[in-house]
Amino acid sequence: MVLLPDKQEEKKRWLARDALNMILWAGKHRAEDCIIYYRHRGVPGDYLAILVSDIREMGQLFFHTDDQTIPYHRILAILCNGAIIWNKRGADLSFLDR
Repeated sequence: MVLLPDKQEEKKRWLARDALNMILWAGKHRAEDCIIYYRHRGVPGDYLAILVSDIREMGQLFFHTDDQTIPYHRILAILCNGAIIWNKRGADLSFLDR
């Protein structure tokens, strides 16, 4: 499910990077209230979560925090105030029910 800011764009599938830019620059959501869940193999459940406010720089293919670089294609879902505002098509999000 993707919540778009404009009904004219309903048919467009946003990328994770687009959703992050919307959070960081459009002002509809506070970055402190938004969580990125991303694939991280080797940890229990194979995913980790960080706050959008932890992003220090956004590149073309990756975003950077103070201590890691994460490719956009690893993002599974982005939640703001508990609501999914972006999710990867076909991703298993059953871990959100825990």
